[in-house]
This record gives sequence, structure tokens and C-alpha cells, in this order.
Amino acid sequence: MSFISSYKHLEKLCGEVMDDRRCISAYIEEMERTPHGAFCVPSWNDDLKALNHYRRVRNQIAHEPDCDEDNMCDEADVLWLDQFYSRIMNQNDPLTLYRKATTPH
Repeated sequence: MSFISSYKHLEKLCGEVMDDRRCISAYIEEMERTPHGAFCVPSWNDDLKALNHYRRVRNQIAHEPDCDEDNMCDEADVLWLDQFYSRIMNQNDPLTLYRKATTPH
């Protein structure tokens, strides 16, 4: 699977999960608005940084001349996107983990 295919796959899932047409951007904004996320979820900051990075990469590929998958990303980037997709599906993503950690039992 290519970077753009993996990104689109994750984009669609985020749109469904967030019930928002802004998809990954909505997920990122929810993370940025969530107080103390990094205190409750160890991977919070790394995930937020990666999501922002991959959104920028996707935008560069889509909008800037001479930017394409071959010179902007590699298999590790595709792997991260696919793994994050799986984490959402398995309810092991940052926002779900945060909700689990902060919801009284």
C-alpha cells in the first residue's frame, strides 16, 4: 500500500470516528484541545507530532510541485499510518485511551 492510500484509509476512519468532514484534522484538533492528554497516555505527544507531520507530508504531495511519495516518505511512514489505523480499530489510540483513563468506572 502506498503512503497516499494509507493516508486516505486513515483519513476515512478518522472522519467516521470523529463524525467530522475534517477527518485527521478533527482528530488532531481534539488531541490539541484535550487537557492533560500527555499525562494519561504515554504516546500522546509522539502520536500528535506524527499526525501533524503526516498531514503536512500529504499536503505537500498533493499541492507542491516536485513533491511525491518517492521523495517525501518511505515504508516506515506507511507502516506508521497503517499501525495507527489498527490502533483506532482496536480502541488503542490516544483519544480512546484518554477517555478510558478519565472516565470513572
